[in-house]
Amino acid sequence: QDPPLRDAPTCPKVWKRTAAVGLMTILCGVVVALPPPHATTLHARVATTRPSEARSVLPAPARLGGAGQAFWRAMASRRNAVPESTPRTRISLGGGHKQPNVAASKGLIWSGLLILLGAACASVRALRQSPRVLASKPQPLAMCSVAGFPDDSQNHLWALDFDGVLCDTEPESSMSGWRAAARYWPELFAAATPEDEEDVLGKMAKLRPIVETGYENMILARLMFEELAASRRARDIGSRPLTVGEVSANWGELLPRLMDKWGLDRQEMIDYFGQVRDDWMAEDLDGWLRPNRMYQGVVEALNASSVDMYIITTKQQRFAHALLKDAGCTKFLDKSKIYGLGMGTKTEVMADLQRRAEFEGRTLHFIEDRLKTLQAVIGKGPELGSWQLYLCDWGYNSPSDRNQALVEDRIAGVDLAEFCDLLQRPKKWTAQVMPKVGKGEGVTIGFGP
Repeated sequence: QDPPLRDAPTCPKVWKRTAAVGLMTILCGVVVALPPPHATTLHARVATTRPSEARSVLPAPARLGGAGQAFWRAMASRRNAVPESTPRTRISLGGGHKQPNVAASKGLIWSGLLILLGAACASVRALRQSPRVLASKPQPLAMCSVAGFPDDSQNHLWALDFDGVLCDTEPESSMSGWRAAARYWPELFAAATPEDEEDVLGKMAKLRPIVETGYENMILARLMFEELAASRRARDIGSRPLTVGEVSANWGELLPRLMDKWGLDRQEMIDYFGQVRDDWMAEDLDGWLRPNRMYQGVVEALNASSVDMYIITTKQQRFAHALLKDAGCTKFLDKSKIYGLGMGTKTEVMADLQRRAEFEGRTLHFIEDRLKTLQAVIGKGPELGSWQLYLCDWGYNSPSDRNQALVEDRIAGVDLAEFCDLLQRPKKWTAQVMPKVGKGEGVTIGFGP
């Protein structure tokens, strides 16, 4: 049996405490049902007395202090004012409170039983789920240890996206997009100022989740620069520029329309964008590398893992390889383990990997930051039905993407710490439908039992 992602208690503390509250409530109900210790005696002594007889029950003034004597005199005055033949009102500390005590006792006992029943049901339900659901905090990378667990790394295969999963490449890709656009349309960008560039790059950072292939940054750079210029003359022409939200929501339609309007060829744009990057690397390699940031703990987890891994990315192979090498990642020194742009679509590469005899019978894992890519894999049906799919919550996706993943039974959500753990200790799912657990704005989807 596969080990859990992290140790989970057999009965969480919160339910132990709930059960304790239930028991205490029942105990209180039992105590309330008991009569006060002296109530019956007092009732027997006082209930049948007349005023003259009741005097013997009251303390003598000689045994009282100053305040007590004053109290005695007041009580004596009241007794003298009551006719001797009039019986005193019963003092019913015992019998008078008997019925309310029983009702309160029943209420407390039933409440305690309901609390115990609720705690038991919640505990049983949780124990049937995975440790992922029980854990309140993700484990830090330092605790993602494989010690004490059987090494079954040869039974698994990882396919990894690069941008937004292993590396935050947004700053560099946006800067390269601006550079390429300024070079491709020099007349248009001739009047651009450093402030214009900063403004456009800020908007491109927000739009990064809609970019699927690097060359699209060129199109975005021109579009946002033109919209910036339009905003300055909007009052004169009576119109307004597109907002970042409108561009994001309509990018699927905008991109082909802009390509057609500007007379652009996709492959030409891909080659041109790659050439601009090559030139930047040749002129200032450190300057090109610096804006790219590997996510915390990823390189260490990759190097420590003995699981076979491949990278499938829309970034050109040479750029991904250069970034991994610079980051000190030894897992992908062999370029053949990196499938870049132009080497087949992601679904094609995944199908090729699973057909290889060397990977027959292995558990296949694929992680992405784009929901549409994972949905495309699911759309292939049985052809790619053996892949376990993961949507990371730290890449270029939105809360909306993570919420949409709720309806996809084959997609599991992971955070960065869990991903680093899974790279070293992958887990085979044993349930077709994974339980879904809401988390913050977006969604984290738990593993099956």
